[in-house]
Amino acid sequence: MITLQEVIDNGLLSEEVLNCIPKKCLCGANIVFTDSVRQIYCSNPKCFFKIAARLEAMAKHMKADGWGESTCVAVCKEFKLVSPYQVFLLEKYVANGGTSSIPAFEKKVKSICDRTKREVELWEVVKLAGIPSIETIAYKIFNGYESICDAFADIESGQVPFVAERLGLKNVDGSVMAVNIY
Repeated sequence: MITLQEVIDNGLLSEEVLNCIPKKCLCGANIVFTDSVRQIYCSNPKCFFKIAARLEAMAKHMKADGWGESTCVAVCKEFKLVSPYQVFLLEKYVANGGTSSIPAFEKKVKSICDRTKREVELWEVVKLAGIPSIETIAYKIFNGYESICDAFADIESGQVPFVAERLGLKNVDGSVMAVNIY
């Protein structure tokens, strides 16, 4: 990761290119570059654009109506979501009379929160979290669990050996992958 100041100080991009690059993300965080200086991104892991992208992917997978990019960004900004899962809390908000200026807000919340409309298993919901590397192992760790609490209780009690076993790793005690996942 290279900061904007480092790019400027080391002359890594021309003045013309630098004039086109925002100094900060709309969420207020600093802009950073990949080591190759080919891509820029927001340094804030809880940036409402990042959360909105994860929310949009989750809603699309769940086939929820009305959850395009603009709705997801608006919801994340208005309700200051730091996780796409917080969208499910909006069901209670709406039920208690909460409103929003987002068009068809109640209908959209109902669409994503309606459990009778779709069956999504826990491992699929975990996969959609957008946490790096979890999407490739979510099935192995969370398949068969009905609640995240039950899964985490087993993970906490079994720790690294439990994770290694669920992943099918042979070196149960010292697996770097199991330690990182745990």
